Amino acid sequence: MICNQNNPGDVPDFRLLPSGRIVELLLNLIERCLLTFKSDVRSLYPEIVRTEEKIIERFYNGEFSHFFQITVSSSDLRGLFTYHDESSKPEDLLNRKNKRGLERQIDFGIRLQHSRERILLIEGKRLHNKNDRQYVSGNTGGICRFKREQHGDEIDTACIIGYMEIESFYFWHRKINNWITEEQMKSEDLCWTKDETLSSLSESETIFSTCTSRHARITKSSILLHHFWVDMK
Repeated sequence: MICNQNNPGDVPDFRLLPSGRIVELLLNLIERCLLTFKSDVRSLYPEIVRTEEKIIERFYNGEFSHFFQITVSSSDLRGLFTYHDESSKPEDLLNRKNKRGLERQIDFGIRLQHSRERILLIEGKRLHNKNDRQYVSGNTGGICRFKREQHGDEIDTACIIGYMEIESFYFWHRKINNWITEEQMKSEDLCWTKDETLSSLSESETIFSTCTSRHARITKSSILLHHFWVDMK
């Protein structure tokens, strides 16, 4: 899905900017999008029935993809494009031989236009069940997939969007840090340390909050995760 360029001549050549600066600009756009995400979604879908977990997560991700594209296309970053369905990458489809199915891919990948190189990855997770540790660990665990290099082995910065459906930002901040601490004692395939807990929450709006964490990986250098949480209650 390619962002519209109404005035291509006015679009800066972002290939000339340091990659860290491009990522910083994209993070600002993600925050801008999420600040109005709940109201944007509710205006189109006044009632969301939270029954099928996977369906609801895909729904949120699909809506974020839509609104993020609008945010990008109305900014100076119109030269960037994003894919919502990363599982359809050609390299994955070509390597399906002798596989029963594809391993789960990251939700969003952002690349510079005319480039195959991804510069930022985004994973979307629901915060809806006090006993569901998938944000941190498990088969589809958000953080642990980055640690295992199943996601983002080619980059050093990524994002996790948390769609919060119950409790508060501070509740989930404590809960996730407790889960990370517990992983230090019980994880058999990954090394977790106390330095991997989430940073303090941002002084934020009641509908949106952020924090960061840095995680060791198996063979790569550590990865910095930006956590963007939006209140969907």
